[in-house]
Amino acid sequence: MLTSAVPSSRTPPTARRQRGAVVIEMAFAFSILFALFWGIISYALPLFMQQVMNHATSETARYVIRLDPGVLTQAEITVLASTDLQRRLDVLPPSFRRPEALQQDVRWVAGSPCASLHLELAHPGCSTDNTSSCLTPAIRLLGTSIPNIGRIEAHAEVMLGAGCG
Repeated sequence: MLTSAVPSSRTPPTARRQRGAVVIEMAFAFSILFALFWGIISYALPLFMQQVMNHATSETARYVIRLDPGVLTQAEITVLASTDLQRRLDVLPPSFRRPEALQQDVRWVAGSPCASLHLELAHPGCSTDNTSSCLTPAIRLLGTSIPNIGRIEAHAEVMLGAGCG
């Protein structure tokens, strides 16, 4: 029996099965790579925000130290500190600086012989009740939210007065 030298236009069954295996492998690899990418972005944003908040409060504290409490009142120093703190937070995207997303507290605590200026920044974190303050959208997986980022805080304190040292 003679066989034809002309190739058949039909795809052999083993090639069709191989294409199906490639699609399944690609779907599996893509889901792992997407989860890895999502994890990196979801946890890098809060870490970046924590760094910016720490830097802003410490640099504002350094700024306040250079002010003369003998010339300026506590109210004026508070306004200057709040303005400087807001200016240093301009690095963050506007959605991260919304008043409901980022709480700022600049207050004086009386002391003897010094008064101290407390600078605090806080981001409430993401909860199932309040998703408007989430830095990144959460994915519900096995009964938990990923990422489950808690409250992010930054603090600084400056003691001002004649007897402080």
